[in-house]
Amino acid sequence: MITQELINYIKLQRQQGKTNEFIKSGLLAGKWAETDIDQALLQVNYPNPLTPASLNTTQSTTFTSAQPQSQIFTQLTDTPVTPTEKKPKIIKTISTLLFLIAGLYILNAVSMLGIMVIMDRALSAGDLIFSFLKYFPSWGFIPIMFSLVTLIFFYVAFKLRSGSKFSLWLGIGSLLAIPIPTALISQMLMSQFVNLVSNASGSASESTPKIPVNPATFRFGNLIFILAFISLLLLLVSLKKFRFSNESLSNKAKVFLGVLVVILVLPTVSLVSLGYIKANDADYGYINAKSQVTYHIYKPTFVSNELVNATKFVVGKELAGKQNAVRVAYDVPFDVMVKTGQSKPIVLTQVGIETSFNLDSFVATFMKDATPQKATLLTAVNQTGYLLQKPLGSSTLSAVVYLTNDNVLVTLMSPKASSDELVQLAGSLQ
Repeated sequence: MITQELINYIKLQRQQGKTNEFIKSGLLAGKWAETDIDQALLQVNYPNPLTPASLNTTQSTTFTSAQPQSQIFTQLTDTPVTPTEKKPKIIKTISTLLFLIAGLYILNAVSMLGIMVIMDRALSAGDLIFSFLKYFPSWGFIPIMFSLVTLIFFYVAFKLRSGSKFSLWLGIGSLLAIPIPTALISQMLMSQFVNLVSNASGSASESTPKIPVNPATFRFGNLIFILAFISLLLLLVSLKKFRFSNESLSNKAKVFLGVLVVILVLPTVSLVSLGYIKANDADYGYINAKSQVTYHIYKPTFVSNELVNATKFVVGKELAGKQNAVRVAYDVPFDVMVKTGQSKPIVLTQVGIETSFNLDSFVATFMKDATPQKATLLTAVNQTGYLLQKPLGSSTLSAVVYLTNDNVLVTLMSPKASSDELVQLAGSLQ
């Protein structure tokens, strides 16, 4: 027999999101007749006006079971979730802790990205060029990893609010599988830079570039580990609290995660990608400089003594009264400079001149108080150039000056490199 009490119970179960199969299995366990259950479900799903003959709401209802009605409904309400039960506060507390963990990962991602950007900006002032990821390529993966971990923990925090078994095990799995491996991987990826900075203090000199940040003083994961441990402990002692149905994310949660992707994940991936593109750029502005002048721009086929480009090719410099000279500088690699505290800059300047240009007169006035000496250079007119040297403090300023067969005046100067190194570099110019 279908009763109003049975109808009300089914309605409340449906409001809780229970399926027909779930409701039916619970009623069958309570010794209700299957035909009555099917008719009641049909009536709730497809409501029709009820007549007194079809519905008996009196207390003397006849049951197909010998059990009292109160006992039957006691069994029915002893299901995983009662219609009026609210989610325990502990579920929201655990969710809030995971929100805090995700927030800390945002700070880590921004910090790692900031170090990369600050280093590039600080050591690329003026005509200088510097690519952080060229010397520390593994660093770029750190901010990307932190941004993705941030997204994961925000997702888990939102899912935990449903109070389902799925969200429980998702939370436990995330707390066990993410914080410790993430910290270990990040420390491994940044170890090269941390070791360089740690060893630089004893060898730094005035010529050594100052590193604006020292990640060796950072202690990643301390607070994250504390919050993760507390969250994991609360999840384990609250296993029985997670017995609600698994719900999909709310629209607000989906919008939040979407915005996080736009303002954190995508910009992080974009900046790191641009950094890798810059790190692999071997042109150093040569093509751009070549398009701005009418004469041939010489550059070395190889750079001796492990020198690298310290600047890009820059047009608009002055040489021999011309204002369209091209200048580029070479120096030891950044990591070697920091380790040894020594630099060896060589500045190459060149400009196109007229056929009537007098090289001897130019050399006589190029470096004051220096005595020119002839040097053999295969790429020079008559294979002859000039070597000039003069004292400069505790070092010697050296220069090589020569004229090419296509009327390009070339000068190489350095306060650190030897005259042989300058001649060797001049001989590789093509």
